[in-house]
Amino acid sequence: MKTLSLFVLFALCLEACSHPQCLDFLPPFVPHSPLSYCGTHSSLGCCTASDDATVEQNITQMLDKLTTRRDNDLDICISHLKALVCTPCSAWSQHLYDRDDLHQLNIPAASLLHRLPAMCPDYCKRFFALCGDVHPMLLQLLGNDFPDNVTDYCENVQKPRDSSYCFPFREDASKYEKPKPSGPFQTSDTCVCLKPVVSKLKNPLAAVPPGDGSKRLFIIEQIGIIHIVKNQQLLPQPFLDITQAVVDLFVRADERGLLGMAFHPLYKTNRRFFVYYMTWLYREEAEEAILLSRISEFHTSQVDPDVADQRSERVVMEIEQPNYNHNGGQLLFGDDGFLYVFLGDGGSAGDPYGKEGNGQNRSTLLGSVLRIDVDNYSSTRGYSVPHSNPFVGDPNVRAEIYSYGFRNPWRCSFDRGNRTTGKGRGRLFCGDVGQHRFEEVDIVEKGGNYGWRGKEGASCYRPKQCFGIANERLPIFAYHHSIGKSVTGGYVYRGCQFPLLRGKYILGDYDTGRLFALTETGDGNTWTSEELCLGDDSICHGGLTGSLPKGILSFGEDEDGELYVLAVPRALPTKPLGTVFQIVDPYRRASPEECATYHSRPVGVHGSPSATPWTAPTSHPPTTEPATTPRHAPTTRTHTQSPEWERACRRCKRQAFDVTFDYGIRMIVESIKEQPDGTVIITGRLLVAFFGMKTIAGLRISLTQTADNVLCGCHHFLLNRQYLVLSFWGDNRRSVVNLNSLVIVA
Repeated sequence: MKTLSLFVLFALCLEACSHPQCLDFLPPFVPHSPLSYCGTHSSLGCCTASDDATVEQNITQMLDKLTTRRDNDLDICISHLKALVCTPCSAWSQHLYDRDDLHQLNIPAASLLHRLPAMCPDYCKRFFALCGDVHPMLLQLLGNDFPDNVTDYCENVQKPRDSSYCFPFREDASKYEKPKPSGPFQTSDTCVCLKPVVSKLKNPLAAVPPGDGSKRLFIIEQIGIIHIVKNQQLLPQPFLDITQAVVDLFVRADERGLLGMAFHPLYKTNRRFFVYYMTWLYREEAEEAILLSRISEFHTSQVDPDVADQRSERVVMEIEQPNYNHNGGQLLFGDDGFLYVFLGDGGSAGDPYGKEGNGQNRSTLLGSVLRIDVDNYSSTRGYSVPHSNPFVGDPNVRAEIYSYGFRNPWRCSFDRGNRTTGKGRGRLFCGDVGQHRFEEVDIVEKGGNYGWRGKEGASCYRPKQCFGIANERLPIFAYHHSIGKSVTGGYVYRGCQFPLLRGKYILGDYDTGRLFALTETGDGNTWTSEELCLGDDSICHGGLTGSLPKGILSFGEDEDGELYVLAVPRALPTKPLGTVFQIVDPYRRASPEECATYHSRPVGVHGSPSATPWTAPTSHPPTTEPATTPRHAPTTRTHTQSPEWERACRRCKRQAFDVTFDYGIRMIVESIKEQPDGTVIITGRLLVAFFGMKTIAGLRISLTQTADNVLCGCHHFLLNRQYLVLSFWGDNRRSVVNLNSLVIVA
């Protein structure tokens, strides 16, 4: 009797073996329920119980068509056939079928249930020798022709391109190697790949789900445009375009623009959403322009859910900004129904504002996380203050403040919590960008003081303010600038698809492009850190990549809790260089059956007085705030200038220009000369400060102003007066600049 053991021959799969991968180029998974037919693949494989039933049904139908002759040889051949047709369920099925072209050819993986994998040559010849009398019929049933020359067929025609992968294959997941990151962090067993979703975006800063079950993802561009990704495709028409209201952005790095977006908890029925953007307020009588952070409400069109109503804007809040940088910009709703607004310290460097700095000055909104009620508001103010805010009733503290002591909170998120136990639900994570030494991640709590400018990370920044900080909360994680120089906060992964990432807080560094993960320890008080490595081409293929642009601008989360990273090779806000990637674990995914029934939990607020989910008010009760604006309340600015003034002013400030310096440009006027043709030549000395680190003085520039340009404060200058130059183009040393493309304020 001829016999053949399935495990006489092994493919050479040692450390050289690559990672497991299914026919759909996704990682393998543990089936939600054990497989009854292809049971050897129950511990880790690529088939659900439904797939397993399909395989069994297919082979049963084939066997019914075979001869009724039953002998040992036939039984042996049938056992081998069973192992062969179960190969699509193998964790290494993509390699065993040797079909790297499946992704390009768009061949359904399910069709390979009727095909044979590549067999090791010796095994192939023995199989044909053993099963020669029945194999022709089996091949025909499988859609293959019996070869005229078995040796040629086994050694050449069906020989795998990679001899490491052929049937029979010893599946041993413990043998494959995972790349390890290098550096001061704990080494990680988790390397990730990236799946490009959309590209050619202009500095994408957020990816936000609407929470209406539509599975759409809203992408905001810094210039002032919001796009929709629907069915993995970018819709051609923008959802919202407010570029005319958003400040002109510098050609190079700029921290202003459209910075945040949040959908109302009842967006599905009320169509309300909120945006945070930077704009100018022009005071004609004072001949000055004020930089504002504006939070506005819009509504989605009643006709088209993929388009916003541009005319529906309602200004909720405006905050004056003393400088261009450190604007924060995140907007989030908790399930308490309140809107959380994240503000930086006002910019420049070192928080140089007053005795305490804005971070510790609770009479200003800057350097704080605000919590406001946007459902109840009066005619004099676009919001009210929740009674449960920590500083309500203190006349020396702005009642809107929820927590304070931040330098520049850049990207914050609520934790959805463990989907089974709810543990962690409602924790508010924030990345806070550091000054000279440390970056930090905080869990934001009600009434907490996060130390800036007394501390940077957990280290002293201003010794006189470093000790005795009231209500102090230390970061859960901080890293030195030798590792990275600009933290980008992320999310706790609570999605279904990738079990090895669950519960990890994923963050990145803008300056270095490195990805990190924080894992909470058992005691709940400390966190371990690891750097996530990016897989190479041997791991990340089939539509995946391990290449991440250096500039990590932001992270995003869809309705199912899957995570995205938004990155650019260079931060040029007006250039389409940005890409949105989905983060993918190439080694393990959850069973599709499990994820089909997965429903994400609503976000809760850590420390909220009640765990009862928020419901919409049936009416708008009178706010407890006084009808008149309180002493520290923000002033809602109404634009009373004429339409002609508005249009001309917009032309004055929105001309295209190339920025020479980005920060701290000031000009001292030295001479003003009016020419016979009405042109005015202003010559002055520039004082250029770069983030307070160094100052270059003595640069000279001539500003040419046409006689008909008499708006926007562009035509009045005083000798020896210092002016802030917001933008200009021209040679660094001596330039002639048309004031139609210049905005300056005293």
